[in-house]
Amino acid sequence: MRYLYTLLLVATLGITCAAQDIATHTIRWSSDRAFDTSQGEAIEEATTLISYADRLEWRNADGTVRKVYTVISVVQGWDNVSLPGKARYRITAEGFGGVAVFERTTAGIRITLTVAKEAPESFEILVSNYQAL
Repeated sequence: MRYLYTLLLVATLGITCAAQDIATHTIRWSSDRAFDTSQGEAIEEATTLISYADRLEWRNADGTVRKVYTVISVVQGWDNVSLPGKARYRITAEGFGGVAVFERTTAGIRITLTVAKEAPESFEILVSNYQAL
């Protein structure tokens, strides 16, 4: 019986250590495809989005910053990105408000960035993999 309890404890610790809370961990989200949904155009290039607690940095393949979004607040948290779920943030970019949504479904992980500029801006990033930093 003692062996069973020890085994359950070790298994639980392993699951807990593997869980990454999007609001408290810095995570690099990699993508080969994105869509500029406001323009109806596909973006077929490698990019990464790094989610920090206070900002989101969307980077080109060479590491140069494409866009920076400031996190104003967490509207909906997601405490384990390895499981299906969703996180929603209030963000700003270039002085305009918007929303960022990270979502994992059975179809994969998708990040949607929408900013209410004079000409609204919206991107959907299809995530191929992620890594906690």
